[in-house]
Amino acid sequence: MRFSPVSFGPTIPTICLAASMIAGSILQAGEPVDFNREVRTILSDNCFLCHGPDEEAREAGLRLDDRDEAIDFMAIVPGSPEESGLIARITSDDPDLVMPPPSSGKSISSEEAETLTRWIAQDAHYDEHWAFVVPRRPDLPTVKNTQWPRNEIDSFVLARLEAESLAPSPPAAPETLARRLSLDLVGLPPSLDQLDQVAVSDSSEISAHDGHDASAVDAAMEDVIDQLIESPHFGERWARWWLDAARYSDSAGYEKDMQRSVWFYRDWVIDAMNRDMPYDQFVIEQIAGDLISGATQSQRVATGFLRNSMTNEEGGADPEQFRVEGMFDRIDAIGKAVLGITAQCAQCHTHKYDPISHAEYYEMFAALNSFHEGCISVYTPDQARRRDETMTSITRIEDGLRAATPDWKERVDDWADSMAAELPVWQVMKPTTVPFQGQKFEVLPDGSIVSESYAPTVSADDFSLTTHVGTISAVRLEALAHPQLPRGGPGRSIDGTGALSEFKVKIQPTAKDAPAIDVKFVRAIADVNPSVRELKPQYRRRDPSKDHRKVGPIEFAFDGNAETAWTTDFGPGRSNQSRHAVFVPESPIVVDGEATLTFTLVQKHGGWNSDDNQNFLMGRYRFSITDDESIPQSTINTSTLPILAIPASERSELQWKALFSQWRLSQESFAKENAEIESLWHQYPETTTQLVAIATEQPRETFVLRRGDFLSPAERVTPGAPEFLNSMPESNEPDRLRFARWLVSKDSPTTPRAIVNRV
Repeated sequence: MRFSPVSFGPTIPTICLAASMIAGSILQAGEPVDFNREVRTILSDNCFLCHGPDEEAREAGLRLDDRDEAIDFMAIVPGSPEESGLIARITSDDPDLVMPPPSSGKSISSEEAETLTRWIAQDAHYDEHWAFVVPRRPDLPTVKNTQWPRNEIDSFVLARLEAESLAPSPPAAPETLARRLSLDLVGLPPSLDQLDQVAVSDSSEISAHDGHDASAVDAAMEDVIDQLIESPHFGERWARWWLDAARYSDSAGYEKDMQRSVWFYRDWVIDAMNRDMPYDQFVIEQIAGDLISGATQSQRVATGFLRNSMTNEEGGADPEQFRVEGMFDRIDAIGKAVLGITAQCAQCHTHKYDPISHAEYYEMFAALNSFHEGCISVYTPDQARRRDETMTSITRIEDGLRAATPDWKERVDDWADSMAAELPVWQVMKPTTVPFQGQKFEVLPDGSIVSESYAPTVSADDFSLTTHVGTISAVRLEALAHPQLPRGGPGRSIDGTGALSEFKVKIQPTAKDAPAIDVKFVRAIADVNPSVRELKPQYRRRDPSKDHRKVGPIEFAFDGNAETAWTTDFGPGRSNQSRHAVFVPESPIVVDGEATLTFTLVQKHGGWNSDDNQNFLMGRYRFSITDDESIPQSTINTSTLPILAIPASERSELQWKALFSQWRLSQESFAKENAEIESLWHQYPETTTQLVAIATEQPRETFVLRRGDFLSPAERVTPGAPEFLNSMPESNEPDRLRFARWLVSKDSPTTPRAIVNRV
C-alpha cells in the first residue's frame, strides 16, 4: 500500500526528507573539519565583526568569510598553517599583533586554534552548507529484510533501524491504522462504517502481516484512504498548517484589531488542498496570481497571502511606515514558509551567521514592493451566477434596442458631439495645505487627494491653495476610484462608498482688507443621483430611533442640512466607480488677483464607532474650477466622458456600447426598457470582499534601509535573489511574478526541503 497524507504534485518529491536527514549525519573522529559546523562558528564569534560581510564594520578590506579574499591577503594559505597569517595572529603572544585584540574581550582557545590549524592543513575548504545544495533523489539503502519496505521511505527507516540492531514494531491492527489515518488526514476519528470496512473476521487482532487475508485488508484500507483524501475535511485539516505559516487572521491586529473579511483566501487554501494543486502553482498564485495572464478571481484571491500582514488604522499611524512594516512581514513569511530561511536579521544588517546580506534582503524586498494593498469584491458561485444572469439580461435588452434602431450609431454620435460641445474646460486645484490629524491625506501627482490610515466616523476637512483666481463659474468635485480603497473606492466605507453632508468653498483674496467670500451654490449636477433612503445599519447612530439622517441626490450636498447627504452608493454593481458633481454658484465669482481657495468636505453620515468599520467617508477626491459661461444642465457617467473626445471612426465597439448605455437614458421612447434595466440592477448580488495585491502602474523605487528604518534610505537596489541560492529567472514578466517562479524553481535548494519538512 502506498499513500501520501497530502500531495502537491511532482514538484516536491517527498524523498527529499530522507535526503536531508542523511546529509546531516554526525561527523566521526578523524573526518575532515566541517567548515560550517566548526570553523565558521569560531570565525563568526571572534573575527567577523571586523573581518566579515558587514561593510561598515570591516577593517582593511579583509574578509575572512570569503576564501578568495582571505587567500589574497595570505590570511589563509591552504595546506600551510605555518604560512597563514590567521594562525600567526591567533597564536601570537604580542598584544599588538594577537587577534582578536585583547581590547575586544574575545579570545580563541587552544582547542579552537587547533581546529583552525587542522582545517587549513586540510586545504581550508569553505564548504557550501548542505542545505544550500540542490537536493537530488538518493539511491535506496540496502536492507536485510527486503520484504518489509512498502515504499522508498520505508527503506530509509529500516536501514537506520537495522544499523541500530532494532526491528520494526509489529503492524497495527486494521482498526488502529484506520483511526491513525483518519486523525492524520481529516483530523476526525473514523466513522463506524469505515471501521467495519477494514475489520477482518471477528477478531480485531487479525492483520495482513499475520498471513490472513492481506489482499482484502489492503483493498479495504485503500478504499478508506481514498474516502478520507476525497473528503472536504481533508482540505480543512491540511489547510491549517499553511494558514498558520501564512499569518491568516480575521482581524487587522495592532491596538484597534478591526475585523476584516478575508475568508475567501482561507477557502482558497482549503480548495487548493482538496484539488491537489501542484506546490509550485500553489506558491506562484499566492505571490503573483494577479499577474498571471487572464487572472481569475481565484488567482487574485490567492494573493491574500501577501495581505495577511497586520494593518494599522490608529490615529497616529504613518501609512508609509506601516506599509513598510507589512513588507517586512511578507519577506519574513516567505522566508520561513517557502524558503525555510530566517531573513529577519538582514532587515537591519548583514548577519554574521546567516548567508543573506543586508543588500540582498532589499533586492527581494524590491521584487515584491510594487503593489497596492487592494480590496476587491468577490463572488461565491451562486453570486457569480446571479451577477452573470443580471448582466446577460441587461445586454439582451440593449442588443434589442440597437437592433430596433438601425441608425443608432449616427444618433449616438450626434448626441456625443452635442454633449462634448457643452463640456467646460476645468482647471485642477491641487491643494498645498491639507489637514494634519488622525486621518492622513496624500496629494497625488494628478492633484487628487487619497485618504489613508485612521478613518473617523465624522469629519470636516479643509483643503487649501493660493492661486490666481479670475472668474469661477462652477466648481467640480470628483470622487475617484483608487486600488487601495475598499472595493476600489471611491469611498472608504466597507462598501467602497461615501456620503457628503455638505460641500463648501471659501475664497479669501490676498488683497489687503479684501473680505472673504463664502460661495453659495444654487444648482448642481452629478452623474449619480440615488433616490432618498435611510442609512444602512452600519452607519446608524447608537440609538437608531433618534437618527433621522438620509442620503440621496446631489442637492443634499449643498442644502445646508447636516442630516442629508449626497452618496456615491448606487447599489451593488454600480457603486465602485469614479463619480463627479458640478456645483454652480448664485453668480460667477470674480477675483482680480490671487486668493486662497479652501474646499471643505463636511461628512457627518458615519456610524457611532470608528473601531467597527462604521465610517462613510469619501476616499479619493479632486477639486477643479472653470470660468466657462455655460454650464450644462446634465452630465453623464464619469468613465464615459473621455470617450466623447474620441472621433467616431476610432471608437471601439465597447466604447460605442458605453456611449449607447448613456444615450438610451435620454430617450423617452426607451422608457419601458430603461425601467426594466433599472429593475435588473436591483437584482445584482451583494458580495463580500477580500484583501489582495494589485500591481502599481509604475514600479516603486526600493532602497536599502539603514537599520531597517523607512526614514533612512541608502543605496537604490533592483529586484534580485541572494547569491547563495539559485539565480532569479530572466524574462519580461513583472518582477513579482519572476520572484514567485524563482521561489519554486527546480534548482532551488531550500524550497523543496522546507515544504517536505513542514508536511
